[in-house]
Amino acid sequence: NNLSSENVLIFVNVALPQSQKVLAKSLAKWRENEAKQKNRPRRWILSDKALLSLATLENTAMSSLVNNGKISHKMLTRYGEQWQKLLNE
Repeated sequence: NNLSSENVLIFVNVALPQSQKVLAKSLAKWRENEAKQKNRPRRWILSDKALLSLATLENTAMSSLVNNGKISHKMLTRYGEQWQKLLNE
């Protein structure tokens, strides 16, 4: 069930409400930039499932994603502030 970035964007365009599409696209752009800067695969920065989970968070703390295994505590510590800024835009 590995989703490519193209498939994620297709899924985003079809299955999500407009506000969540905007968030998912912002997160995907952020992930792409981080991956290029760090010379790492996109999925090492943020998996497709985690990206979609972040984009669809509604009035839920990001820490809940750690609790249900969507992201690691290390990832939340490293990127949580950046994600929060994207989600609040």
